[in-house]
Amino acid sequence: MEKKKNRRKGPDNVSRFISLLVSASWVMIFALFVIIALAKPSTNMSIFTIMSENTRSFSGWNISLISLVFPVLLVQLGLCLFGLILSSRRMKRRRDKYSKSLIFFTIVSLAGLLVYFISFT
Repeated sequence: MEKKKNRRKGPDNVSRFISLLVSASWVMIFALFVIIALAKPSTNMSIFTIMSENTRSFSGWNISLISLVFPVLLVQLGLCLFGLILSSRRMKRRRDKYSKSLIFFTIVSLAGLLVYFISFT
């Protein structure tokens, strides 16, 4: 049996685009952390204290900043799913893999949307 020669000479355009999507996802996650840090109330109570008191009061939160979280999470989820679909269409060789970062950010986006709907709607 003759071995097939690998004619790939480095990352193709799809691989580069997927890397760009991963980079964009990192930037979006960082932006989300900054938005949430700026929006949370300036108290000494931790999230665990608030949860143990079983209150659903989010007084003090900057709602205009929190409202930015939802669209950013949606865009991130869309980009990650698009990247995973692109990656799945490209799977032709045994060495081809899905981006672990895209899978992780998809899960984080879904979890973030779930927390957003439970907490702020």
